[in-house]
Amino acid sequence: MSSLGRQKIKRYLQSMVTDHDAIAAIAERSSMHANGFVKIVLERRAGMAARLHVWNAISEPDESPPGNIHNHVWGFCSRVLVGALEEQRFEVDDVGSRMDRYRYFAGRDSVSRGILEPAGVARLGESAALSHRAGSLYRIGNSTLHRARTDGEQGLGVTFAITGSRRKAYTSVFAPSGDAIREDPPKRILPPGEVQSLLSLVMDAI
Repeated sequence: MSSLGRQKIKRYLQSMVTDHDAIAAIAERSSMHANGFVKIVLERRAGMAARLHVWNAISEPDESPPGNIHNHVWGFCSRVLVGALEEQRFEVDDVGSRMDRYRYFAGRDSVSRGILEPAGVARLGESAALSHRAGSLYRIGNSTLHRARTDGEQGLGVTFAITGSRRKAYTSVFAPSGDAIREDPPKRILPPGEVQSLLSLVMDAI
């Protein structure tokens, strides 16, 4: 991933944006994400995946509460392509904020709604507040608790990520006790034309 700069990633996107079969396949595995971005799954291979996360491309900037605090079933490496990403990281902390904890089991395909199971409570404290600007590279282990959103003042935000092999059966997800947790939208496969437009928008913005 360290050798994949923004221009190389742009050329990678260019290689598929006019391939109608590729766009159709990408559309079938892409969807809106509970944490406020469009998830475009470009490719899957050998247990890994290449993804684009696109904020504010088909909606106004997200003014709802910050996304769920969560970890992942895999580690990943991500490069910011457009805009800026604000990230908070958290650790279990006896004097931290009280959180409702859930286990999140992903759907059988990438666009099915996942299942959230209550799993008690925990206390979390913020361990880091990070700002990732266009061009920057960052890595997240599968046990790291975090949440991220694009800088609302920057408008469009895009990251490119490569996810590793699955390491566990479920993701841990947290929300402040008593608050509604953000859930996956109903299943919505993105039309191929919309995926093509989003890829073109991203390439123009890089």
